[in-house]
Amino acid sequence: MVQAHKRGLIFLAEYGVIFQGTLFILSCFESGVFSVWFFSFWVAITLFALVLASLIKRVLKKKRPEKRKELFMPFGEYTFPSGHATGMTVITLCIFTVGSMPLSVLSLLVSACVMSARVDARVHDWIDMVGGIVLGSFVFYSASTLIL
Repeated sequence: MVQAHKRGLIFLAEYGVIFQGTLFILSCFESGVFSVWFFSFWVAITLFALVLASLIKRVLKKKRPEKRKELFMPFGEYTFPSGHATGMTVITLCIFTVGSMPLSVLSLLVSACVMSARVDARVHDWIDMVGGIVLGSFVFYSASTLIL
């Protein structure tokens, strides 16, 4: 039972991001704003936010709450700010900007579930999530002044 719970958390924490990206594509098509340029711009902004989060992690060097051998962590042992929270925030705000209310609410719920799963799996604590949300919001609003 505990192993199944851990596997479920890992699945949600990793593949929730893919689901969130799919929601973004759907919201772009649904609103009629989908273009290769628009989509590419927001993908680039999300990647920029993740690179920025990675650089901040290397400077601050905040360690993970608990060493977990069964988790695959390709980006190292540092946690602040959470890259998942940063990326999910940028994508959620994109969906709120162009998507319908049902897709926006679903996106917000997926983000909350992924962030909770990362904390529950003990690879982050809540301050890492708050840092990721703040960084993602800052990057989104800075970039949106360029496009909107």
